[in-house]
Amino acid sequence: MENLKHTKGEWTATMDDVYSLEDCVIGNIICDAPKSNKSYENWEANAKLISAAPDLLESLIQLIDFPIEDIEHYKKYGVTLTLNELQYNKIINAINKATK
Repeated sequence: MENLKHTKGEWTATMDDVYSLEDCVIGNIICDAPKSNKSYENWEANAKLISAAPDLLESLIQLIDFPIEDIEHYKKYGVTLTLNELQYNKIINAINKATK
């Protein structure tokens, strides 16, 4: 999936925002923190999740693109690498939600 449109690079979560330094000098702000201290605990959890989004997407794409030959290789050693239909569909839906 070379045509991904999201901001590339590592996303970093701070107390104030989530940003990426990829392709710019001053930073590309992905989202800002709320102005109220009441929701800081939620902000922190959301910021961590948001900052992990590019890595999670990349991992899901790699999982779906895992070559069948490699799966057969692992089977020789008793390692089972399978996704059931529900898991596969959830992964495809998540990738589509993030990229379409």
